[in-house]
Amino acid sequence: MADTLYPNTNIPKESAWRSYSSSPADAPIRPTLALEVPSWGVVFMIPPEDALVHAQLSNAEPRYDHLLNGEFIIALPPGCGKLRCKSLKIGFRATSILDMGPGRMGEVDILFQREVKTAPPEGLVLEGTQRFDFSLILPSTLAPRDWHRNGRVANTLYAEVEGQPIAVGSHRVSPEPPVRTRSRSNSPPSLERLVLSASSLLSMVKKETVVPQPPAYDPTNESSDPTDHWLRGTHTAERIIRLIHNPDLSGGITVLNEQSNGDTPGLGHYEILLFSDIWTISTLLKATLALTDLPPETTVFNFKVTLCQNWTIRSPRDGPDGPEIASSRRFVLIEEGKRPQRPHMFPGPSHPALWRGTAAGGSDDGILIVESKNRIPGDSLLRPSTIPGLITPIRVSHAFEIDIFFSVFGTQPSGKTMRPSGPGELRVMRVRRPVVLPGVCLWYPE
Repeated sequence: MADTLYPNTNIPKESAWRSYSSSPADAPIRPTLALEVPSWGVVFMIPPEDALVHAQLSNAEPRYDHLLNGEFIIALPPGCGKLRCKSLKIGFRATSILDMGPGRMGEVDILFQREVKTAPPEGLVLEGTQRFDFSLILPSTLAPRDWHRNGRVANTLYAEVEGQPIAVGSHRVSPEPPVRTRSRSNSPPSLERLVLSASSLLSMVKKETVVPQPPAYDPTNESSDPTDHWLRGTHTAERIIRLIHNPDLSGGITVLNEQSNGDTPGLGHYEILLFSDIWTISTLLKATLALTDLPPETTVFNFKVTLCQNWTIRSPRDGPDGPEIASSRRFVLIEEGKRPQRPHMFPGPSHPALWRGTAAGGSDDGILIVESKNRIPGDSLLRPSTIPGLITPIRVSHAFEIDIFFSVFGTQPSGKTMRPSGPGELRVMRVRRPVVLPGVCLWYPE
């Protein structure tokens, strides 16, 4: 199966779920590095709203943070024996890439970064394949992975093994990019080529120095020339982390049961139900329209449900009161019937209709019930709603827009009688309801 690129990234779909490692092209020995985390890097976060309230009352950091546990695997090539390295480092980084208009294209900022590192003076001994457990605390306010045509947020877990510098001239220096060793992956992302601005942090980098210790270095096993047994160059590993913020405070599944009812001149009483037993991106949406008191002069042409996705982007460099860029997209989820197009603003009996009363040239009588269903777009088009309390430069909101297009024979929209009598002007009844759209993530079992 061919790789498929995610929007606005260079990350193939297959390798985006896995770890990959990278080594300098002129390194004489290139270990294979891998980062293993539960659920293929999908992390379900606790909603931050309650955590922020508690933090403000107690003048402390939020307590409902997530502990990300994993393993850092270092595998030396067969036959190379023991090698020493200077340090091991594991970290998590949230990065934003924003298009803020002319002169500010592709602004890159580190939104959050946290690391653990160990670097004893005598170095660390590596041999064969070794695994190192690690834990990193992720705040519940952390920005989730997100992308739009003018902005992107990426969350990356990374690791680094630092060896001795590669002496210039001691090995062939290749002008090509660093050689990457695949670890159950294809092509890697390209975030390492970005120049990150440390002056634009939303939160300070917090470094910790406690990680499980590898086997101690034994000088009795060293030759007379210790530099013969040093790893050369700095070798790295990365993998994408997907943060999912569940808007359901109990941690359960969100059910959509959106109901709207009322009375409209020309339509009479209406009842609208939008339902999904598992409400999320890519879900199946069911819609029901019931018009129970239609006048015989009325013609109903079209019933449509649209999901409006709005997002704003504010650069972390500009602060909370800085300018923002607003954008939107509309997705027609359900449509039954056909809306008359311009210039047919007074559509007659020749236009197809869902319901046409006896006084409007039709034969329908009583009530109109329309039932329809459709699967909403996936996360290549739709993004989850931003829940309260998240610290992110991209904020996303959603709303349903429900339209019913109809006309009333012999009556103007103002309610006055038409002279002479004839097909009425096309009208629309619109209901707009805000809705929170949760994210979704499916992964293969370990």
